[in-house]
Amino acid sequence: MRSSQTNTRSTANRQTTFTSSRFRSQAGMSLLEILIAAFLLSMIGIVMADSVGRVNRTKELLVEVNDIHHAARVVLDRMCRELTMAFYTGRINGLDQSRAPKTIFKGEDETPISKLTFSSFSHIRIVRNARESDQNIVSYYGKSNAKKRGVYRLFRREKTVIDAEPDKGGVSQMLLDNVVSLRIRYWDRQKTDWVREWDTERIENALAIPPLVEIKLVLQDEGGKKMTFLTRTKIFMSERLTR
Repeated sequence: MRSSQTNTRSTANRQTTFTSSRFRSQAGMSLLEILIAAFLLSMIGIVMADSVGRVNRTKELLVEVNDIHHAARVVLDRMCRELTMAFYTGRINGLDQSRAPKTIFKGEDETPISKLTFSSFSHIRIVRNARESDQNIVSYYGKSNAKKRGVYRLFRREKTVIDAEPDKGGVSQMLLDNVVSLRIRYWDRQKTDWVREWDTERIENALAIPPLVEIKLVLQDEGGKKMTFLTRTKIFMSERLTR
């Protein structure tokens, strides 16, 4: 009888222990466990947010650098294309020089943006029946940026009619912003060296224009980082043309 009661109590105790263990396994997390889980989730969120921010900043930087490189290539390609078709004829004898059409090639060593004015065959007519030809006067020059210190804006001026005053008139447009410097050099056959100025009004430059031109452009991004671009181009009609 006692053995039967003992077995019954043991069975009851085991059932009670199993039931308690099952209830404990089904019970919710403690406050400490909740705090640890919340801390881990917040840390994961911070790490992910920082990673996403870094990716976005890198993407924006790459887009900005790509835009700067693209703009520089477009401007330098245009300058080279127009310079390859530069020409110079000199004075026309027998005409009033104050009214005679005047071609020019004048490079001025201005700091930090060199100025260049030249006659070229690079004009493209876009208006039908316009009284224009492929001849033009092109100027590249810089102006300071009133909103930013230490950088300049690069402008291009085009005059579609060659007259007695090539330095005046025409239409200007801005090509580049955030320009740190633009240095232009010209190859002098007689000196066999690069020079920073050229003027067909001078005696030493009156018979020709430079056969080679070197352009060094320095731009600055929003973060202050400078990027340098260098190119050289050949002028095909470097000898003075005769009329």
